[in-house]
Amino acid sequence: MNLESSIYDQPCINLALQNYSERYWVDWYIPLVENGGINIVKTTDELRTAINEYLKNPKKDSGGRKAIYDSFVHFSDGKSYQRSVDAIGRITESVIH
Repeated sequence: MNLESSIYDQPCINLALQNYSERYWVDWYIPLVENGGINIVKTTDELRTAINEYLKNPKKDSGGRKAIYDSFVHFSDGKSYQRSVDAIGRITESVIH
């Protein structure tokens, strides 16, 4: 969902309530957080504040979302489905023959 929010430049709030924040500090997720386009909240007060800030200014953290998009979204032509189908076809062909 974080990548989708970056693609469409929409705010994204990740819940890290009840000491869940360590779940976000894994090698594949750290770059998303470090780009600054994802908001991680640890308390209900932080959640309330984040929601209100994004309602007032949905473009807050837009630069970070753009950085995530540029770093992680390699295709934006709407044809990822076709690349997946083609890859599955190649795999199937190699197994059958």
